[in-house]
Amino acid sequence: MECPASRTYGHNAQPPGYGIFGSKIKFANGSEADYFDSAKRFDLGVGGRIGFEYRSFQLSAGANYGVLDALKHSGSHNFIANVGLSYMF
Repeated sequence: MECPASRTYGHNAQPPGYGIFGSKIKFANGSEADYFDSAKRFDLGVGGRIGFEYRSFQLSAGANYGVLDALKHSGSHNFIANVGLSYMF
C-alpha cells in the first residue's frame, strides 16, 4: 500500500545543445586560442532522472551523456551527473 504523501517520479529527456558564447580563450601567458577550432558547437545526448517525493521534500538523481564527440577527433564525450534535494512550500 502506498502512502498518499509519497510518490516516485522520473523522466527521460535531453534536448540538443549549441554553443554560441566563449569561443576565445585567454591563457595566463597572454596568448589566445579559439575554443571551437578543436571543440564542436553542437551536441546531442541522452539523459534521465529519477526521484522520490515525501510530503514536502523531493530527492532526485540524474545523468546526461553527450553522444557526439565533444572535441574533434578525440573520442571524448560530455557527461553530467546531478543530485537534488528540494523543499516545496
